[in-house]
Amino acid sequence: MIHDTVYTRLTEVAGSRDIIPYSEVGELIGLDMGSPADRTELSSLLDEINQFEASDERPMLSSIVVYANDPHTPGPGFFNCARGLGRVDILDRF
Repeated sequence: MIHDTVYTRLTEVAGSRDIIPYSEVGELIGLDMGSPADRTELSSLLDEINQFEASDERPMLSSIVVYANDPHTPGPGFFNCARGLGRVDILDRF
């Protein structure tokens, strides 16, 4: 199930029309974005959140989670999830 701490924080950030870096989201649940295993774990969690939101026909909440050094770009996992949910048909950036 969705990790409540992350879900709550993402809804707060989205509600304020802001963005949040992956590193800050990871820190909420003790993940180190320098660790490939932790990055994979966070990606899976964000996918789960997106699937939950899609089941209620809401936007992909993880769209606000971006790279710290490129605050306009979510990671490739976001685009893969979007394609899997049928949300992207033209954007094949990743």
